[in-house]
Formats: sequence, C-alpha cells, structure tokens
Amino acid sequence: MRRTLSLMAAAALLAFGAPTPAQDLGGALDLGQLGADIGVNAAIRANVARTRSESPPPAGRRVRPAAARLTYTPSPDRRRDNLARFVAKSRTRDPQGAAQLERLFASQDVIARMHREMAAYGFRPNDVGDAYAAWWINAWLAAHGRTADPSRTQIDAVRAQAAQAMASLPQMNSASDAVKQEAAEAYLVQTALIGGQLEGAKGNPDQSRRLAMAVRTAARAAGLDLMAMDLTDQGFVSSRAPR
Repeated sequence: MRRTLSLMAAAALLAFGAPTPAQDLGGALDLGQLGADIGVNAAIRANVARTRSESPPPAGRRVRPAAARLTYTPSPDRRRDNLARFVAKSRTRDPQGAAQLERLFASQDVIARMHREMAAYGFRPNDVGDAYAAWWINAWLAAHGRTADPSRTQIDAVRAQAAQAMASLPQMNSASDAVKQEAAEAYLVQTALIGGQLEGAKGNPDQSRRLAMAVRTAARAAGLDLMAMDLTDQGFVSSRAPR
C-alpha cells in the first residue's frame, strides 16, 4: 500500500511511539528563529507573491539540479548536537514530549531514516532547500486540515520554489555546513512531528482542529501565513481571498 507524504515524513517517529499531542506542539514547532536568522521566510513570501497559479511553470521549476549553496556535508557530531539543542528547546514547553524525543534520538538516526523515506518523493538528503520544502508542505496540509497527498508535480514545484527563494539570499553564499545542517535538521524533525500529527488526527476532527491552530500559530510567528496560500501545480501562490 502506498503511504502518504505525511506518513513517510513521520515514519521514524511513528515507529517509536505515539506523537506528541497537538496542543503541546508549540515549543517543538518554534520555527521563527531559524527562518529569521537567514531571512528565509521573507524570501519565501516574496516568491509566493510572484507565483501565479494560471501561469506556466518557470523553466527548470519542475526538475532542478542541486544548488551547491543549499547542500552541505553532514557531520554526525553536529547532528547529535543539533538534536540535543532541539530537545532542550522543547523541554521548556513540553517536558514529557522532549523526553520521548530524547529517547528516540538515542535509539536511531532519525534524520538518516527520514532521508531514506522521503527519497520516494524526490527529496534530496543534505539539502536545506528540500528540508524547508518538506516542512512547508506538511505545515500547509496541517494548517488546512488536509491529509491527501499533493501531486508529484506540486511537490516538485514547491521544492523548486523553496530552492529559488533560499538561493536568492546573499547570506547563503557564505553559510557554513554547520549552519545549513542545523537548519535542515530542525526543519526535518518538525516535518516529522507534523506528519505524525496528521496521521494521528485522521478521523478525529477535534484533534485536527487543534493541530491546525498550533501549526498556523507557529507559522505566523515565523512570518508565514499558511492560510493565505494555495497549493497549485506551480507551487504555493497567494490566495485570492486570504483567510
């Protein structure tokens, strides 16, 4: 049976145990610092504003080579430190969930497993643009209460959209492997947390609403209004009637 994108992203977490309740995701979904630090969210908003759902996709939008400035050489030591910082930040808001994540991270290489699972959708490992695109898609699905997969065309368009926005930032030219790895791995853990929630909320309208609110709030804190975006074959575009 074909698994959905949200379950692919959440496979490592779901294999370990039940995801954190939606109402406790506030700390884990704190994306503001990373996006603000390198100006990603402003570039993403500008890209969405330029994209039109009725226009043909830009040349190279669907299939792109890996942009050297967005890829990085991973370090196992950095990964361990990154995940430890993620747990520490989460602990202030959700001690029980943070303890669960700490046990999970100690039991397996969650990031490597996610890379393997998500490769089926074309996501590249060790690419901060693809990591952001995975988060963006799952966050948008959760914010809108949707569980059906986007099409591969839509996924590829969002991957290209995220890459174009990130590659436009001058600071990405000088970003170190450490900076890119920390950002990418935070996006991927958040992608998995949201994915686990999406799967767990199926058939539970109350849980779906709580998840949607938690994700919308976290995204707005990071400067993104997911409710003002529509997902099309050209990627994310501004809604005609923002909600």
